[in-house]
This record gives sequence, C-alpha cells and structure tokens, in this order.
Amino acid sequence: MDAQDLLGKPSTGEYNPEAIQGFFSIQSRRPPFSPRWIPLMMSDSRIQFGLRLIKGPILASSRFWIDDPDSSSGKNSEVKDFCIKNIVQFWRWSAVKALRAVEWGYSGSEAMFNVRDDNVCFESLRSLHAKDTRLLTVDGEKIGINVSNVKGRRGRVYLGGPKGFWHTQNREDHPYYGLSQLFGAFQPYLEFYSDGGAKDIRRLYYHKYAFSGEKGYYPVGDDPTTGGGPGSRSNRDTMRNILEKRRSGAPVFFPGLYDDQGNRKWVIEDAQPGPGNADILEYHRDLKTEIFEGMGIPSEIIEAATVGSGWSGRSIPQAAFFSILQDMVNWLIFDFDTQILRPLVTLNFGIKDPQYQIVPFGLLQGSEKEMKQEQSNQAEEPNEAPAPEADIPEDRRSASQFSMVV
Repeated sequence: MDAQDLLGKPSTGEYNPEAIQGFFSIQSRRPPFSPRWIPLMMSDSRIQFGLRLIKGPILASSRFWIDDPDSSSGKNSEVKDFCIKNIVQFWRWSAVKALRAVEWGYSGSEAMFNVRDDNVCFESLRSLHAKDTRLLTVDGEKIGINVSNVKGRRGRVYLGGPKGFWHTQNREDHPYYGLSQLFGAFQPYLEFYSDGGAKDIRRLYYHKYAFSGEKGYYPVGDDPTTGGGPGSRSNRDTMRNILEKRRSGAPVFFPGLYDDQGNRKWVIEDAQPGPGNADILEYHRDLKTEIFEGMGIPSEIIEAATVGSGWSGRSIPQAAFFSILQDMVNWLIFDFDTQILRPLVTLNFGIKDPQYQIVPFGLLQGSEKEMKQEQSNQAEEPNEAPAPEADIPEDRRSASQFSMVV
C-alpha cells in the first residue's frame, strides 16, 4: 500500500444506500413517510414552532473564526477579509433559505453574485422548491443541479457550481437527499390528525357534552298549541324542537300543563357533566411532546417555562440539543465553503488550493453561558455582561473571529 491508495478519491463516491428505498415503510400499521406528507405536516402549528426552535439558535447564536496560516505572516490577509465578508453576507440573508433542508432533507438554490471592491462576491440565494430540484454528481462529486418548472424554458435548467448550491440534512441517512427532520414526528402527527385520532376525540368530546345529553319529558299526544287536526304537531316533535333551540341559547316556550298530582307534564333536565376531560388533554400533551421529541427537541426545553427556568434537570438534554444544532451549523458552513466560497477565492485571487479553515462554534458556549447565568441568578449575585472575547475559546482568541448575530 502506498500514499496514493490512501489519498485518492473515495471508492464509494457514488454509493447510494439501497435501504433508503424501503426505509420509509417500516412503520407498523402506518402509511409510509414520503415527501408528500411534508406540506401537510408543515400546516401544524407545533411543527412550525419546532422548526423555529431548531433554526432560531442556528441563525442567532452561531460564531465563526478563520484560521489562515498565510494571514498570520502578513500574506493574503485580503483573502481572510474576503471570506469574512462573504460568510457574513451568506449567514445574514441566505442561511435561512438553505435551512429549508431541515424539513425536506435537502435544499437546492441558485446562488447570485455581484461585484464589490473589484471582486466577484456572493450576494444571496434564490430559493427553489425541493420538489423542483435534483442533484447531479460524477464519481460522488456534486457538479450541479437540475431545476424544473422554469417558465419559458423547455425541460430542466442546469445550474453548475458555484451557481447551483445544494445543502443536505441528516446526510448520514442519504449522502445527497438526506432525511427530513420531520421523519421522527410522523407517527405522533398521524395519531394526532388521522381519522379517529386525538383531534377528532377532543372535538367529539366537547361537542357531545356542550350541546347534548339533555332529557325532555312530554305527554303523549299532539301539541295543544298547534290546534289539533291534520296540521297539528306531536308533543314529541315539539320537545325535539325545544331542545335543538336550547343549543343556540334561544328562549323556548311550552305549555304549562300539570297532571292530577300537580306535576308538570313538560320537563327538561339539564345535561349532566360527562367524565373528566383530564385524560383527553393529557393525551394531547403527550402527543405534542412526542412530535417535538421526534424532531430532535428535548421535552425539557419546551417545558422549561412551566416547570421553572432552573438549569438542574435539563442541562444534559439541552447540551445534547445544542450539540446537534452545532453539527448542523458545521455542515451548512461546510457546504457554503466548498461549493461557493473556495471557488470565489480561486476566481478572485488565483489560489487553487486555499489553506484557510472556517471553524464554527458558539452554540455550546452559549448553553454554558446560560447555565452560569442561571446559577448566578439563583444565588442572587449581580450579573455582569461578559466581554465579547469571553465567547471565544482561550486558545483561539488570537485567531480571526467574528460573530453572526442577526
């Protein structure tokens, strides 16, 4: 074995997992999960809230530092400045568009560019619907995307790199098309919204005990107020009409007739309270929690507002949650760097193999800061705003760093 055996392109570059074809049908007694379910799931307010809980910290708390060995010696400092400006431009205006991969498993976009300071620079991403984009690869390398439904263009429009930007979510499940973050929430979602599911149960419960259950007693025969004869109405129909009007809150009237013992012949008994609805509401809460957990959001984060904001009991789930978000940031900036930023550095500065490295951080440090802040609040100690440098690991404070707070 020599170095070429180790340094060449991956032998499994065009690997396309066969298991992914049947992966979505493993759920017992449930329809298989597929992209056609995603728009329906996106109409659920809890799904929308969960996606914001995932994307919000990524967009607001991500930090980056650039390690460029050439810039430390005074060389190519303009490359470092160029990278910083373009990453800032991407994260502020276009990262949220690329993060549509969270719900779809992948996202394809058209990258737009302009000229600033005599350099071709990144401007923004033009969003394209996931159903209209397909990735093209050669030997496992992304070479561009095909776009459907472009008005005035026959067939598909090809966008080669770096014009075609492709981002994959959960790429360990599929290297190109990933896996939607909604996959884990699919079962509780179905149980919540399917026919006879939790929504139907709650609606039927409150409909039943809000508008029905009353009892009406009436004398056998025709209603004397209708005059008798062929056009008269039975007392039974009169009582039914009375009970139906009570559902709308309208006033009702019936004859004040008594029997020989002085008892009313017409009597209405109000509906009795039904069984407690606590179990039904608990069932709803359990399913909502399962939806969030299926999306990778620990229940401790959602329930913090109701059980107190103390760090105890939720530090480990929250740290795990932010570590997953940090991994999502790592892959997003990796795709931007490899597909757009490095080709721009080569185009503008003639450097075929730039040696800089973009290192993301911030989310895990943010959770540690919150822990310390809460511990300080519990001890009733005065809170002091940390210096901006406190967000940066000590061994990296000398490197070029910049914050991405939007």
